[in-house]
Amino acid sequence: MMLQGVPKPDLSGADFQGWKVLEGMGLHNINDLKLDGANLGRAKLSGLWLGGFQNLTLGQVVLTNCHLGAWSDCSAKEARFERCAVYACEFHSCDFTSSELDLQGDSLKLVGCVYFRMPI
Repeated sequence: MMLQGVPKPDLSGADFQGWKVLEGMGLHNINDLKLDGANLGRAKLSGLWLGGFQNLTLGQVVLTNCHLGAWSDCSAKEARFERCAVYACEFHSCDFTSSELDLQGDSLKLVGCVYFRMPI
């Protein structure tokens, strides 16, 4: 929970490739971080609230039991979403090419998103 009038920590453009945050590690919500343009490629994230992101790179990320919120202009190519919750969630202009999306919940809205998976 952010304190009123206190700005979000700005981690825009940061490189978090391969970052691992698993359930039980004490971190539950990264919504309160400004991550615009950050790279979370090949990260493994579990049990987090993830929303309010713009221009985030999530290539080959593995999200497990995460709660997803609004994303805009994000790239999640070859990502794996396992049992992720979406409620009144909107993705705008996101690229989910070759991703596995196990999304649970309702009211998911995809606007201008790309999802292409070629059968083997």
